[in-house]
Amino acid sequence: MTTQVKNVECYSACVYAFMGGAYRYAGEGSLAIDRAMFDGNDSLTTKESLHEFGGSLVDYSVEMGVDPNVLKLAGSVPDGNPHFLTESEMKQYLVTTLFIDDDGKVQPALETTPKTAQTQRHGNAPLPETPVRSATPEQRAQDMMLAYLHALRRGDDEALDFLQRSYSDKVKTDDGMTSKAGLLKKKQAFFKQWPVRFYSSDLGLTKTECKATCAVSAFVMWYWKNAATGEARSGMLATVLNFDPKTNKIIGDVAQLSGEREEKFGPTHMIASWGVVEGDCRLQSGDPAELKIACQVQQEIEAFLADIGWCYGIAGKARNERWHECAVGGANGQIKVPQLSDYPASQYKGKSVSPDFKGRDVKFRNAATIIRDEMREGPNFAGHYRLIKIDCNNEGCPMYFVVNHKTGKPIALPRHSDREGVRVGYRPDSRLMFMQYISPDSAGCMIDAVEIAERQDASSNWRLIDRLDIGDAKACDRPIMKNLTQ
Repeated sequence: MTTQVKNVECYSACVYAFMGGAYRYAGEGSLAIDRAMFDGNDSLTTKESLHEFGGSLVDYSVEMGVDPNVLKLAGSVPDGNPHFLTESEMKQYLVTTLFIDDDGKVQPALETTPKTAQTQRHGNAPLPETPVRSATPEQRAQDMMLAYLHALRRGDDEALDFLQRSYSDKVKTDDGMTSKAGLLKKKQAFFKQWPVRFYSSDLGLTKTECKATCAVSAFVMWYWKNAATGEARSGMLATVLNFDPKTNKIIGDVAQLSGEREEKFGPTHMIASWGVVEGDCRLQSGDPAELKIACQVQQEIEAFLADIGWCYGIAGKARNERWHECAVGGANGQIKVPQLSDYPASQYKGKSVSPDFKGRDVKFRNAATIIRDEMREGPNFAGHYRLIKIDCNNEGCPMYFVVNHKTGKPIALPRHSDREGVRVGYRPDSRLMFMQYISPDSAGCMIDAVEIAERQDASSNWRLIDRLDIGDAKACDRPIMKNLTQ
């Protein structure tokens, strides 16, 4: 549990550390957010900041159960003038999970029982029309963005028809000024490559500015699939449309992908997005207009998942409250489990680099002897990492972390110190690791499938691939592989 009292203030990056708690309580005015949370980037509408925003912060927020819209709020606050979150804002954005009622009793800030998903077919939803001219320029620009995102996920002919009607004769793109005909040709090729497309229309992460023309930026989750090749990808999209309110046309279309990854086990980004908006819609707390959008997005995602053959829940089965591929005929089928062999790693035969216990890795200095002894045995995980377990009698033990033989940098396993009964399953030739533990939230047995991923600067981070609900706490007495195959 993480607690932040009112007379001790927590700024910027400290708020992310606070969000890592399984249970979170903060006094009103004790948490402060500002643009500095984005490492000094000037605006969430810049490509660079949006790329970083999607690559790490959204994923972290979703994993912690926090509404990522709080990041948009942080991005709108100028440096040096932090915004202190009110109690209602902390509840609205799910930053806190506990609050103190009028009688001084601690109460949960949100419910824990998910609502079974509705299944509507998104192919039957009407295609949004071009915005009406009676609205304000800002509203018309936002309506155009919403219609644009809806159109991109429709059939090729409908999508191209919408773009034909909505693009100006010349459109500014990443490649410079492009003719409408040339841009439509590129879109047609893209549609052919990815026949199945989805873009979340949650416009909570948007910014609109209008002068002579309007610029509206949106940050949405996307999923593309080609059934013929079996390829599927997902990620985040930062897109900026320039809209001319005089002609009602799109005069600029610029987009930047971030957090792109191959989807081997289904539309995980979409499912994560569904989890956020489903919570907002179920709790019905917050701004009514934003709740209306959240509930709309929830229905859109549910309809899309139903269209591509995904079902929610298996009655009477373990791991029932989650999305999974349906069986033949649309019935609920078996839930797929990630396989170690799907995340291969090559054996490292190069020189082993020692940790810098006097500088970068000083916080691991107390375990220096154990780390050096373990590293002499060579890598045992993901090709060039050594998984190390340290038993101790302190709270948060045993300790698990991996050491990169290429860089010498130790990396702790994600959130293992606040979980009981932790076990891990791994292989030297796979980047995937299974972490079994008793959840501090539900007191049930869970298994996280996490991948060790490396950035371009050679630093490493953990990526959650899947989370499986195994059953009650007693299930954690069984070996990991038995729980995965039952």
